[in-house]
Amino acid sequence: SWSETVAPGAIVAVTVGELMRGEASIAAPIEDRRGATVGAMSISGPATRLCTTRKRARSELVGYVREAARSVSRELGAIPW
Repeated sequence: SWSETVAPGAIVAVTVGELMRGEASIAAPIEDRRGATVGAMSISGPATRLCTTRKRARSELVGYVREAARSVSRELGAIPW
């Protein structure tokens, strides 16, 4: 079981095997107009599909999750990123 923040300021969390062996998740926060975190956007599935062979989150999936969370945040009035 391990977790990581993809990069400082990246605002994405990755976990592998935390709840179930072989499962992974990638998550990003959703913020409102005050900048408060009000939820999260995430994907989960087999680590073999979400992670590289080096057990790092696939960068394209990190980008999809991050952009989806930003889109919802913008709808809630968050400052555009």
